[in-house]
Amino acid sequence: MRYYTYETAGNTYAPFVAPVIKKKLANNTYSVEQLAERYDQASPKFAKLLILLYLPFTAFALQWLFFRRKKYYFDHFIMATEMNSFYILVGYLIVPLFAYLIVWIWPSAVRLFEDGSSFYFVILGMYSMAFAVALKRFYQEKWIWIIPKTILFLWIFLFLIKFVYNVILFYLVMLTL
Repeated sequence: MRYYTYETAGNTYAPFVAPVIKKKLANNTYSVEQLAERYDQASPKFAKLLILLYLPFTAFALQWLFFRRKKYYFDHFIMATEMNSFYILVGYLIVPLFAYLIVWIWPSAVRLFEDGSSFYFVILGMYSMAFAVALKRFYQEKWIWIIPKTILFLWIFLFLIKFVYNVILFYLVMLTL
């Protein structure tokens, strides 16, 4: 995530990152533009390694949601690995390739893939179905329990874990600047 995403006043991250930004700027070593540029250069290197944080966080969420199944943390961790692999495969490889091919064939379709478009809900539906089937097969619970747990898991995965990941990423990158 780029520096200005964190710095924006109305952003969800602002209360957590504003003190660090103020402290960095108070040292008079960087201007806002220099800090943003240095952050944007360093952030991708950390992000690639820190993506591994998703695995234990996801495993913990699965262990919390399915605590009655009495599975070992390792079992949840394997399931988390599979779910994160699917998330990365679809979100970072298949969908961009699909979008590129569609736009290459039909250039005016670029608006379908912009931020805030309804295509996001198509992807969310795809994740929902895939995760629900995976959870059903792995934990062998009834659909009446799997559906609400899938919805709760998706919220935890797409919002809570992503939020924690982004805050940790921000703090670690700022420590190196």
